[in-house]
Amino acid sequence: MLWNCLIRPETDFMYRHNGAGLIPLQPAKSLRLEREELYREVGGLWLTSLERFKETKSITSGRIAHVVVDQRSSFRIRSQTDWQIAEIHAADATNQDSTLKGLA
Repeated sequence: MLWNCLIRPETDFMYRHNGAGLIPLQPAKSLRLEREELYREVGGLWLTSLERFKETKSITSGRIAHVVVDQRSSFRIRSQTDWQIAEIHAADATNQDSTLKGLA
């Protein structure tokens, strides 16, 4: 059985501190393969079977499938500033919907 999570590709350069300095997690190259990409879990949705959960007492056991979402869909609200940004996005989306309805 597999479980599903929402993810977003992490396209920024990522580093790990090794005690003496930062080292890149991935070598810099022009061609990036999906199997070499880093992904950030964005939460909001986890799917597993009740049978698997009862058996393992964990949502994250077994093979992991994923759904890739865009940056806007993966936005998390953790602070008052995040809330204000979310309100701006919501107003923008509402305005876009109104404009599209006017074109129909």
